Amino acid sequence: MNTNVYIDDKLFERLEDYIKQNNVSRSFLIREALNAFLTQHAKSTWKEGFFEFEAIEDFPLPHELRKSLLSPKQDPFS
Repeated sequence: MNTNVYIDDKLFERLEDYIKQNNVSRSFLIREALNAFLTQHAKSTWKEGFFEFEAIEDFPLPHELRKSLLSPKQDPFS
């Protein structure tokens, strides 16, 4: 997709200097810069506090919990 963007003269000069020194296209550099910016500023879809979760230290492991289950009296699939 094509779009037009206003860039002031100083920023444009910096852009031109960079692409000449690094042998990349203007379009490539602008796409990479936009992608990096949008990735860095993306809002998380996780609820606040999700990553602060702390496990209960003495909580039994799943295989230990299964030991306390009773066997079914009858096979439900027979």
